[in-house]
This record gives sequence, C-alpha cells and structure tokens, in this order.
Amino acid sequence: MHSDNILFNGNSQDIDIPLNPRTNFYSSQEFNNLIQTRHSNSDKLSILHLNIRSVRNKFDALKEYLNSLDHKFTIIALTETWLNNNDYDNFEIPGYKSTKLLRQNKIGGGICIFSRDDLKFKLRNDLVFEDDTDDTESIY
Repeated sequence: MHSDNILFNGNSQDIDIPLNPRTNFYSSQEFNNLIQTRHSNSDKLSILHLNIRSVRNKFDALKEYLNSLDHKFTIIALTETWLNNNDYDNFEIPGYKSTKLLRQNKIGGGICIFSRDDLKFKLRNDLVFEDDTDDTESIY
C-alpha cells in the first residue's frame, strides 16, 4: 500500500479511502521514478483515468498532483465529475483542451476529458450516448 492520501500528494484534508492491496497506486515520487526507469516520453500515448466522485472539491488537489509529476499525460479522463451547466467553464487544466458531458437531470455522473493541446482530435457527436434510465454515459 502506498502513502499518498487517495491519489493526491500530501494534502491531509483529502478524504482517507482505504486502498485495494491488489491495485497499484503510486505516490508522485514513485510514479516519477517509474517513468524514468521505463524511459517513457511524451511522444507515447498516455492516459490517466480517475473516477473523481465530484471534481469540485478535488480539482485543486488534482492540479497539484499533476504539477508534481514529471510526465504530462496525453489524455486525462475524469468520470463521475458531478458537474452541471453552471460549472462548465470553471474546471480547466492549463495545456489541455476539455470536452465535457454533463448530467442534466440527475445528481452524479458526468465525464470530462482533457486532451493535451498538441493532440488533434474530432469529437464524434454521433457516438455520444447518455441514457438517464440506466445511468449510461459515453463520449468519443
């Protein structure tokens, strides 16, 4: 088990969630060491996915954690953002473009994908799916 509170580095006000011993969680130092030993670079596709369970109270910690890393992910995907239309422009990460799917008629849900500024992509609205009856959401 690794020592960072949740995933973020050193902020004691973070909620203390027990880690699953079968899952690898890395402190920022452990992650930086892993990237250095594997000689990873920013030319390779890298994706960070977090089930954030409300980004509002964790966004500053997320940005702090990302800034502590020596690696800049190609894509950062957040699920369960719990954002609504009032929040749309309030959560941005410098150096990334954001694409958001907000849950309109329900509490919870929501997706936010941050793509590095140098990544070219096309949003496929024909593949976006949201169904409030079975809590399904997708964005492509």
